[in-house]
Amino acid sequence: MSAPLRAVWVALFALLLGEALLLSPPQRPDQTAWILRLLTGDWAGEEPLVVALFQLMGVWPLALAALLAPWLRREPVPLWPFALGSMALGAFSLLPGLALGGTPVPPARWQQRLGSRVVAGGIAVPALVLFGWGVVAGSPSAFAAIWRTEQFVHVMALDFLTLWAVSIGVARHQGGPWALTFVPVLGALAYRAARPLDA
Repeated sequence: MSAPLRAVWVALFALLLGEALLLSPPQRPDQTAWILRLLTGDWAGEEPLVVALFQLMGVWPLALAALLAPWLRREPVPLWPFALGSMALGAFSLLPGLALGGTPVPPARWQQRLGSRVVAGGIAVPALVLFGWGVVAGSPSAFAAIWRTEQFVHVMALDFLTLWAVSIGVARHQGGPWALTFVPVLGALAYRAARPLDA
């Protein structure tokens, strides 16, 4: 991975961290209980776009793991622990791993499976459902109001956008039909399905 691209990952990480710590709105008083409700499917009265975004933040790391499959066993610092950490921390975990760089080694069988069209298609199904539900049932104005006033939603949305930017940067670096990644989540999966794993 080139030094300029690694510098981009560092800059994105600094911007995301600075926004989360210094510029985001205050935390809601019942944040822990509210997150537990989102996790357990107790969505009554919640803005559908917030719920869809929350659930998509569970899908994004899977899509990026498939996209990054050729790099996960790089040397000297493997990327897979950072990708695994992104399941909980999103870009806050993934960006430092990308910034460290490294040299990919020939993919193992599990990487080939992770980067397969079958896995990409399986991840795409819930992503399509969540996008569709959010668009049909959600209110952009209500979501914007929540984004301006609630820290978790504010940071989560910025994390989503950061992971989207990561998918574009990674695919562009790997080559091939990287413009597919201009579509969030689904574009990364389409790219992985269209491009050989070892490319």
